[in-house]
Amino acid sequence: MGYVRIIGYSPSVGFVLTVIGDPKEWSGVTAWKTRGADLRDYLENT
Repeated sequence: MGYVRIIGYSPSVGFVLTVIGDPKEWSGVTAWKTRGADLRDYLENT
């Protein structure tokens, strides 16, 4: 499919989000509050 996963802090919602996006259409496909291993990795690398 070619989707990309982006993990980052969103000041507008106040927590870390995981966003799945379509780089060809420059659009978001879905998003959720980041938890588990993805959140740990994000916090360790910021």
